[in-house]
Amino acid sequence: MHSVPQAPFVLMWATVLCAPLCAFAIFLSIGWWSPRAKLPTIVAALSILVFGLGAAILRLSFTDVLANFICVAVVYFSYCFLVASCLLIPIRAVRYLAFVATPLPICVGYVLGTVGVLGLGWIVMDYARAPDHTEPMGPQLICRITEWGSVASASGYTVHLYKFWPAVPFIEREVVALPVVQAGYIGEPPADKTCPDALRAYSR
Repeated sequence: MHSVPQAPFVLMWATVLCAPLCAFAIFLSIGWWSPRAKLPTIVAALSILVFGLGAAILRLSFTDVLANFICVAVVYFSYCFLVASCLLIPIRAVRYLAFVATPLPICVGYVLGTVGVLGLGWIVMDYARAPDHTEPMGPQLICRITEWGSVASASGYTVHLYKFWPAVPFIEREVVALPVVQAGYIGEPPADKTCPDALRAYSR
């Protein structure tokens, strides 16, 4: 059984527990000490959130695993800061509605950081797990096969195909992901996937 990487886990655990409180405290502090700074900080937080969501949609990531976790922490903190900024909504009904809808991800975070800490560990372990196989697949393409899951859940592996650019060697984009369930599947066992399968899927 693989162990949970300590640095990413501690970072994520501290983030889901502390980011909301820190974001609200900083927002209130800004309002107290420098009210004019409220709008620029809200714009900055919104820009970070949009950038993070855009990177997730485009499947862009850093080649360094810990850097990706740091980015998640920063984006989550920015979201919490924007939730705190809902205090500025002048219309009371809209403000109450915003505080009902926007804190839901924060509530999920607190569940993962407390009673669901084991699930948080599994999430971190799956993402931070070192690949079992790495293979170049042509110009600016690399394939990695990583395991996921545990004895307490379904498990298997995923064949990832990444595109990278020599000009920015610290960034890559996942262009193909072929998951295979090895334990916990229903019905016929799924067919195995390999790096050439990922390359063929990308070439279609």
